[in-house]
Amino acid sequence: MTSAPVCSRWPAPARTLALAALVASVALVSAVRAARAAEFQRIVLPTGARLILKPVDTAELTAISICIRTEPDRTPLEDAAGELVARALFSSSLNRSRDRLAASIAEVGGSLETVRCADHVAITCVMLPTQVREAIYLLCEVLKNADFGGLDRVRQELIAEQRRGASGIAGGLDLLRRELQARPDLQDLPYVRVTHAAADAYFRSRYVPDRTAIAVVGQFNPEAVRTAFRDSLADFDRPAARQARAAPLYGHATNYPTRVLKQPGADAEAFVGMPTPPLGDPDFPAFVILKAILGEGHSSRLVQRIREARGIGYNVGAAWQPTLSDPLVAFLQTDARADGAPSGESTGTGSPAPPSRSPSPEAALRLISEQLDDLVANAPSEPELARARSVAVGRERLRHERVRDRAFLLSWYEAMGVGAEADSALPARLAAVSRDDVQRAAQEYLTTRASVLLVPDR
Repeated sequence: MTSAPVCSRWPAPARTLALAALVASVALVSAVRAARAAEFQRIVLPTGARLILKPVDTAELTAISICIRTEPDRTPLEDAAGELVARALFSSSLNRSRDRLAASIAEVGGSLETVRCADHVAITCVMLPTQVREAIYLLCEVLKNADFGGLDRVRQELIAEQRRGASGIAGGLDLLRRELQARPDLQDLPYVRVTHAAADAYFRSRYVPDRTAIAVVGQFNPEAVRTAFRDSLADFDRPAARQARAAPLYGHATNYPTRVLKQPGADAEAFVGMPTPPLGDPDFPAFVILKAILGEGHSSRLVQRIREARGIGYNVGAAWQPTLSDPLVAFLQTDARADGAPSGESTGTGSPAPPSRSPSPEAALRLISEQLDDLVANAPSEPELARARSVAVGRERLRHERVRDRAFLLSWYEAMGVGAEADSALPARLAAVSRDDVQRAAQEYLTTRASVLLVPDR
């Protein structure tokens, strides 16, 4: 005997309400899917490159971002070649001299940037809507036919940087980044040994269609842009070089020695760097929340427990740029002219009393480590979590204010293999992070640490 559907046994009014609710829910799901589909168009070009189009009729500018996923380099020579290629990318092409390329860049507004990270290269161009066609031609020409006529000039610039050595905040952060990613320091890269042929071989094996995502955001004609990219990249068909499966970007080695750099002035700064999850990792949203709890905003742990409660330091917090594949960096800046143990106490007005003495650089590292250890051992409180969720979601929305950033984020998500739609899905994932998720991420990523001290050059 076959049973009737459950809803047919309900009273008629209930049946009507249930059917209405079902129809409404189906309509809602369809509307959500349609809205997501309308967010952008994804076109897979004949050679395998992916094109994301997101028209914004109210925008005054148009941005084009090209993101190429690159496997982490296996040798210092590869790393050196990659750095040279990225910096010399727009020096010349087979069809245009350096001067003509420079003139073309000026014609599209002059806002052109290339950024190289451990696992991707991003090229972003911002222009007036009337310049889109010329920009597409220029970018595609370089993507296909860069021939590095300015390689020797770029090589000399990099060698001069090596001779100056790492210093200051930028040098300290780069040391942390490369140490945690098991990459040689910039000053150890063999730029002299990279020939023109080696640079060209690196370019042709890494800048390939099936690892390339292009996003266009702003005011433009979608059909015209799609046709322009399809025609301009019709011969962008070189295959990727086969290589062994890449190791994770971050290893899990421990006990890194503390590096010490000099900087001008009287400030001392302590940096502690830690590995971070890749974009597609399930722990990625929890780690965003973890960073907000640790050091983002006045109510974060580092600010409250070091600066406010103890009166130590005048710049304290945590920084992380996932779009650069960067480590998480906790930092504490103090005045090195006063040394000794900290003794600042909180005043009754809610502001800390000025510290009578600043901690030594080594003590500053210990203060940061105490807060890291506490996050590893104990889940955050519900109020902490609620604040961090709000901060993280707000920060995520602010990242989409400019067409430049929106174009980059769409191309980055697509190139890194998680899909451009994951960009708009992140706020909901952040809002769903639990206390247990945060502690699990802390236990996974905050126990491997490298440190750099910046001390006055005196």
